[in-house]
Amino acid sequence: MIAHIEHVREVAGIDHVGLGGDYDGTTWLPVDLPDVASYPRLFDALADRGWSETDLAKLGWRNALATFARIQECARITP
Repeated sequence: MIAHIEHVREVAGIDHVGLGGDYDGTTWLPVDLPDVASYPRLFDALADRGWSETDLAKLGWRNALATFARIQECARITP
């Protein structure tokens, strides 16, 4: 999972990667990440690999919040 997250960061950039917490619609879950309660372990592992607090915040919630803000802005200007 960590390798996949880091690959997305390398390809798309830190401002374009985020985590979802719904776990709906899947029959396979990572052994060490069965639900969102295991996210602290994931964030610790990424921090151990050099991720900054700012980058972890973007992964966890800031990027999603920024996306929602852009969606709202588009909705306001769309006739």
